[in-house]
Amino acid sequence: MARGWLDTTLDGATPPPGLDALAGTRHLAVVLVDGLGVRNLAARTGHARHLARRLADAGPARLHARFPSTTAASLTSLATGLPPIGHGLVGYTVWDPDARVVRNELSGWGPGMAPAVWQPHPTVFERAAAAGITAVAIGPREYTTSGFTRATLRGATYVGADDLGDRFDALARVRRDAPRSLVQLYVPELDRAGHRHGWQGSRWAALLEALDAETDAARLGSDGAVTVLTGDHGMLDVAREDHALLAGWSGLDTVLAWAGEPRGVQLVLREPAAAAETARALQRRLDETAGEESFLVTTGDALVDSGLMGDRSCDDGTARRRLGDVIAIARDECSALYRGDGSDDRSRRMIGQHGGLSAWETELPLLLW
Repeated sequence: MARGWLDTTLDGATPPPGLDALAGTRHLAVVLVDGLGVRNLAARTGHARHLARRLADAGPARLHARFPSTTAASLTSLATGLPPIGHGLVGYTVWDPDARVVRNELSGWGPGMAPAVWQPHPTVFERAAAAGITAVAIGPREYTTSGFTRATLRGATYVGADDLGDRFDALARVRRDAPRSLVQLYVPELDRAGHRHGWQGSRWAALLEALDAETDAARLGSDGAVTVLTGDHGMLDVAREDHALLAGWSGLDTVLAWAGEPRGVQLVLREPAAAAETARALQRRLDETAGEESFLVTTGDALVDSGLMGDRSCDDGTARRRLGDVIAIARDECSALYRGDGSDDRSRRMIGQHGGLSAWETELPLLLW
C-alpha cells in the first residue's frame, strides 16, 4: 500500500499525486473494500455504474499492495503507513519463532499474541486522536474487540454495524457531529463471497451492486468532506485442477511448518541453513508440475532483500523472523500451492484467492469523492 499518505493529510502537507483533494480537508474517510482489486472492479462495471464513473475519473491513479497481497499485511500498512517489511504482519498465517507455532494474524490472537506487542507501531488513528481529530473505525460488530482490531485500529472508536447501509449512516453521523474526523469504513463482504463462490459469481456481483448503491446514496463528498475508496488486495478465481500439489515431493520431509496462503506459501525448515538448496529443489519441482512461469521460489532472506515487501530502510528484523525460510509465490493468474495429502482438503474448496504477485491481486482502485 502507499506509504504515509494519510499522515501527510493529517499533517497538512501536500499529498502524493492523485490525492490532492485530501489536502486541508476537515473530514477524511477511507472506504476499505476487502478483496476489491482495480481489475475486478473494471471487469464488473456493469454491476457498479456509480463506481465505474469514479474509476473512469481516476484514470491511471491507483494504489499497489506489497507482498504478500493479503488482508493482514495490507490493512496494517494502511493503518500504520508502513509496508509489510516495516510492520511485520507478513501473511494470513505466519511463523512465531518464539513460541515455535504458526499464528493466524486475522483470527488467532490470544495470550501469546498480544496486539500491542505483535504490532507495536503507532497507527494513523492514534496520531489523529492526539491531534484532536475524531478517529472512528466502522465495521461488522464481530470485529469490535478482536485482536486484529486492537493491533491495527488503536486510537479509533470502533462502531459496530452489520448492515452495509448502517455503516454509511454511521459515517454520516460522525461527519455531522465532529468538527474534524478520520474514519475507516470496512467492507469485508466481497472478500468473503469471493473466497467461497468466486469473484466472477453472481453473489459477488450482487454485493458489488449493493456497495455501488450505498456509495451513490451517501453523498460522500459533500460539505467539504473527502472520501477515498480502495481495497487491500484483488482476487483471482483458481480452479481446483490448477492446484499444484506437493504430495510425494521428498522435500516435504525437511519442512517443519507451513504458513502463508496458497498463492504465497511460506515453508519453515527443520534446518534453515538448507534454505537455498531447498528453494532450488522446489523451483524445479514446480517448474515441472505447474509450469515454468507459475511460481517464483526464493528464500526468506532473498525476499527481504528484493524490495517486494517494501524498502529495507524501515526493516527492524521482525518481518524476516516471522517469514518462512523458503517462499513459493504465485506469479501467474491461475495457480495455488497445497500439500495435497488430505490435510488441506477444506482449504482447497476455496475459489477466490490472493497473496501472489499478479496485477489482479496487487493493483487497487483509488476512487475519490
